[in-house]
Amino acid sequence: MDVCKEPGGRLLPPLLAAAACAAAGFHQLMLLVPLALFLGLPVLWYRQTFLAVTAGLAFVILAWLVQPAARHRLRYLGRAEAAVLYAWVDRLSERLDAPRVQRIALSKELNAGALELHRGSSLRPTCRVLVLGLPLLAVLDEAALKAVVAHELGHFSRQHGRLGHWLYRTRAAWSAHLAPTETHDHAPWQRAAAAFARAFVPWFERHSLAHARACEFEADRCAARAVGAAAVGRALVQLERAAVRWNEEARVALTRWQLHQPQPLDRSLETLAARLRKPPADAAALDIRLRTARHDGSHPPLGERLRALQLDAASLDATLPPAAETAGPVLLGRHWDRLAAEHDSAWAREQAPRWALRHAALGVLAERREQLRHEGLLDLERLRLECIVGEPDEAEVLAEALAHRSDSDDPTPTFHLACNRIARHGNSAAVPQLLSCIESSAAWAAPVRAFLHDHADMAGLSDHERAANLQLLLKAEERRARAAATVLDAARRGSFMAARLDDTQKAALAAALAAWPAVSAAWCVGAVARMDDRRRYEACLLIVRVAPQPLSELGLDEDGASLELQDLLATLIEPALLPLVWTRFTTEPLPLAVQAAVERMPSSRLH
Repeated sequence: MDVCKEPGGRLLPPLLAAAACAAAGFHQLMLLVPLALFLGLPVLWYRQTFLAVTAGLAFVILAWLVQPAARHRLRYLGRAEAAVLYAWVDRLSERLDAPRVQRIALSKELNAGALELHRGSSLRPTCRVLVLGLPLLAVLDEAALKAVVAHELGHFSRQHGRLGHWLYRTRAAWSAHLAPTETHDHAPWQRAAAAFARAFVPWFERHSLAHARACEFEADRCAARAVGAAAVGRALVQLERAAVRWNEEARVALTRWQLHQPQPLDRSLETLAARLRKPPADAAALDIRLRTARHDGSHPPLGERLRALQLDAASLDATLPPAAETAGPVLLGRHWDRLAAEHDSAWAREQAPRWALRHAALGVLAERREQLRHEGLLDLERLRLECIVGEPDEAEVLAEALAHRSDSDDPTPTFHLACNRIARHGNSAAVPQLLSCIESSAAWAAPVRAFLHDHADMAGLSDHERAANLQLLLKAEERRARAAATVLDAARRGSFMAARLDDTQKAALAAALAAWPAVSAAWCVGAVARMDDRRRYEACLLIVRVAPQPLSELGLDEDGASLELQDLLATLIEPALLPLVWTRFTTEPLPLAVQAAVERMPSSRLH
């Protein structure tokens, strides 16, 4: 047996800590190289003792000040604002013999968390933060929430807590360097950091996530000693069922709301929570999914956690309480309605820019889908529409019919069929079917690998397979980034062709762009990037001219507008195509070559 590993194949905690320490030190070096060069070059040039001492002191002070603070979109509660909740958590901490949390924060997630915030190598003390998702407070009762919070406090009270938080911070810090890095856009140390991250993160994630799952079992045991194993098991079942439905209901419900509602909902939190309280349409299928689910990386599957607590899921009540009995109003009292209203208002503001785009586009798609249904057509256009604005069951049936046609070698139906079987049914046997899409074209590597990364538990991937898939995903995204840069460079010289869009896609894009007063003109063109003999990437490029003032009134800058439009474009086109957006302000003209090229292609004009 390898003396560096535990029986389950995990690295021993001291070795994990050493790896995290080395990686954190290298991360600090990457952060401080620009500062060292800025202060050190004058010293080397002038060679004065006073300047060297001054530069050294400045480096120490600035190195402390520039340490990146963790950025979390949280709403912190003061003790005066939530006195009952703080007292409730303090009493539970005493029962667990756990250190008290300094702050309680609210998030938008259906989850809870324990954070230790600090600033890298700064001397500021660590701040323990308990994070409670507002959706969690809106669906669980006080007893279930107590078990969930006891579990999170267990992460603070046990010896694994500090190492677990340290591993998480190291993993998060280096994951930020995984974005594709172009050689001509980044400094040498940035390219070195990106190269190290691509090699280090998959390996470190595989071993650190194994340690994280062991910590979850330990936190469960800690919570069981405080509130009882049955209470912990009941909370786990309720939370797991709610989380699975939240992920499904939120996506489907959001699309339907955007289709039928011209404006974001006023009471989004309560509306979605109310959907979760209703019994699921297919409770048996949901229970099968929960029993057969694999670990999701940092958390073991529900079945294993219940077995560790010596509990049977069938004996635990998974019914969610009525709205008046949920933990939010019970523990936050008169402040609950105000906090929920703050959440809804912030959510509506965040959704508003994309809502107008999607409401207009989805209306066109839904109308065309109804026409194709009426005509009884079974083709790729209808499959795409069913996947966007249709029913998941209908999309799966249609994908299966098209995937078995012998007159088409397009992997799109196979991709959608395999994705449905994995994501909705946990059918890991569909993984080879999904991987077969890559054999038809390297352009499918990124969407296939990204799906497997996001659904690794339902696909039944082991830690080793998950890490290997992540490495392949990073390579695929790097190739797509190079292909995108090639397309954009050619497009700026006016080199492109007609886009591979059908009439419905063009109409949907035109309707969406018309819904944005900031858009003054738009064209959609196509391009192909041939990277080598095997890798050919086809792109759909949206060229948009935007007016600065109306764009600012939407609450967006140029980059934000590009991201929203790119997200919409990615929804409308096939997964293997590159969705690219190039925005230009109306205060600056298009390059002459581009203007001449789009004028020669009148069909490219959308707005």
